[in-house]
Order: sequence, then C-alpha cells, then structure tokens
Amino acid sequence: MEKIIIETEDKSKLDLVKSMLEAMHIGFEVVSNDVVVKNKILSDIREGYLEAKDMEAGKVEYKSYSSFSEMEDDL
Repeated sequence: MEKIIIETEDKSKLDLVKSMLEAMHIGFEVVSNDVVVKNKILSDIREGYLEAKDMEAGKVEYKSYSSFSEMEDDL
C-alpha cells in the first residue's frame, strides 16, 4: 500500500481527498499531529523515517507530489 501524506488545515479539502481515495479503493489512514500511530508519530513520517524503513522492506514506493494533477497522472 502506498502512503499518502496530506497536510492541510482546511477540513473540506481533507474530506474531498478522503472521498477521492475511497472512490478509487485506495487504502489510507488519517493521522494528526497529536496522535501516535502504531508507536510512530507524524513528525517521523514527515522526516522520511517511515518511508525509508518501509521502502527498504519493499513494502511501499515513496512518491512526493506538489499538486493534485501530478497525483492524478499516477492514478
């Protein structure tokens, strides 16, 4: 499963992205700055710790997008 990190303070944008991912049957997990997920904090994800660790294990391919249109091209 690919990991997609979305940072926004606009809840309507987050809801839109969640709806798009659900419609495309893409698994995702919503986390926040204040939540510890599986003993790992969001700042670790942002710093690349989780992505690098998972890539080494062959679990995910890390991609970074600067716009929704770039993400659409890969879907």
